[in-house]
Amino acid sequence: MRWIILLTLLPLTTFSQKWVTEDDSAQPIDRKEAFWMPTSGSILTNEEAVKQYLLNTIPNLKNELVGIELADEVHSPKGKHYRFTQTINGKKVFRGAVKVNVDTQGRILSVFDHTFPIPETVDTDFPNHGPYHNGLTIHYNQAGNGKLDHYELQEMYMQHEGDMIPVIHLEVVEQSDRYYELVLDRNTKVIYQNDLLTYAAPAEVDSTVTLWVFNPDPLTSANQNYGAPYADNNDQDVLELNAERIPVSAIATFENDTFFLRNDHVQIKEVSLPATVPAFSLTPEFNFTRSEPEFEDANAFYHITYFQNYIRSLGFNNIVNYPIVVDAHALSGSDNSNFNAGFSPPRLQFGEGGVDDAEDADVIIHEYGHAIMNSAAPGTNSGTQRQALDEATGDYFASSYSRFLSSNRWEDVFTWDGHNQYWQGRSTLSTDHYPEDLNNNLYTDADIWSATLMQIWEDIGREATDAIMIQAAYSFSAGMTMPQAAMLFLQADTLLFGGANYTPIHQRMYDRGLLPWFIGIEDVNPQPKFFEVYNTAGFTNGIGEVRILANDSFEANLYNAIGQLVHSETVNSGRLNLGSNGLTAGVYILELVSDKHRETVKLVKH
Repeated sequence: MRWIILLTLLPLTTFSQKWVTEDDSAQPIDRKEAFWMPTSGSILTNEEAVKQYLLNTIPNLKNELVGIELADEVHSPKGKHYRFTQTINGKKVFRGAVKVNVDTQGRILSVFDHTFPIPETVDTDFPNHGPYHNGLTIHYNQAGNGKLDHYELQEMYMQHEGDMIPVIHLEVVEQSDRYYELVLDRNTKVIYQNDLLTYAAPAEVDSTVTLWVFNPDPLTSANQNYGAPYADNNDQDVLELNAERIPVSAIATFENDTFFLRNDHVQIKEVSLPATVPAFSLTPEFNFTRSEPEFEDANAFYHITYFQNYIRSLGFNNIVNYPIVVDAHALSGSDNSNFNAGFSPPRLQFGEGGVDDAEDADVIIHEYGHAIMNSAAPGTNSGTQRQALDEATGDYFASSYSRFLSSNRWEDVFTWDGHNQYWQGRSTLSTDHYPEDLNNNLYTDADIWSATLMQIWEDIGREATDAIMIQAAYSFSAGMTMPQAAMLFLQADTLLFGGANYTPIHQRMYDRGLLPWFIGIEDVNPQPKFFEVYNTAGFTNGIGEVRILANDSFEANLYNAIGQLVHSETVNSGRLNLGSNGLTAGVYILELVSDKHRETVKLVKH
């Protein structure tokens, strides 16, 4: 009966929209990783070239027992993004991974090394699988739970209490609202558990329909605060609330004389209690009031469709490139929502507790933001700051969308669903500073990133900020920090816009504590100092030249942030003055090479 006890101790849910208390044993594993942004080097044009580069570069992979397997390869408009899993004797290492981001020419943009050191000998005796299969059978069948959809069992290695031990990894998907992983040792003891609900068939499309929706929510459009008559009132029809509905258009499906809410981007389905019939109509109009369950279906369908079309207009055609399943009446009526990647295709599930979550575009876009992040960088949402970045990006997309629609209360994330007696909601207007205001909580730390992005939104506009955030997301990796995300955000601006927005982005990130004033990148193979470099500040501000001194002749190469050579010269005198006139604002790498020495210097032009 041990399995019954272990499984029932798991936390019921871990959602991103509302704040919850989690069991400490379910917390993500945080650890230090190597991160670098090479200034020059190999051109990696395919998977095999990337793999060989990693095997030759990363110390933890230089072991005859160790290998790497491609976990996923994602293409963005400006690059390719590879994630490899570390293996020992062909068995995966739990949380052992490498993320490599290259531009379209194959130049390395950044590398995240999450590999583990491997002892000279490892235990190859894995536990018997029988008790684990039997445990699930007992829990879901004999115990009368009956909710198991499917599970996957794998033999893995895991670093535990300083040792690399053989373990069993289980990933379990229930039919409705749970998706979690367990790691068990040979004694069937759970040594790690984690809720994978990390966030709170293509239809034949041929018809445009009209839908009556809130846009984005009744309080924003009416310029009101929560309170009668602008209150939930147990989901009853209220004249003032129904008056805030507006007609909008979207592509839907016409099938057998009936219109259904399905298209290439979203499909409304019934997958979780309470049981409701998905909205349909015999006319090309979905005109329902908020007391009718069809209203939430239409509201979620429209906002996801609109947002996906907007993403594509920015040039991102492979983000959430599947019809995501949406149940607007889910989770047994609880006051929460989530994104579940455990199904194919993944699902969005919206609860009905308090204000129905699918009535608020902030909730809809926030949860869809998790689908965006999962699509751009699958398998990377672990580590407290990395998870806070996921939460923050969902909050940012919600605020960005709301601010585009109205200047009223855009900073109040979940304007209609929260900020009332049901729960406090969140905000993207914050003065929290990194790192002293970190609480190591993925919800309370989120505003550091989301508020910074909304400041950048004010400086450079919605479309540029949204596009840079999406491009940067492709390069995200497990266990990363907010300053690393800030570096990737700057790099994404260079990839998309040639660094045109460097100054406002850098200023906002600096003010928030996410970036230093002078940005430095560690060279992959640093050498002892041979060159003396002076007056980088004059170069930065365009009021002087950087001065390089050496005791021998050398070659100087200046690269922009995406590795393009913009200046090169051979210096025989050992002295070089280099100015920034004629260079666009952005980040530059100065490579200095003599017969026996090589150094790189990070330069910034404002």
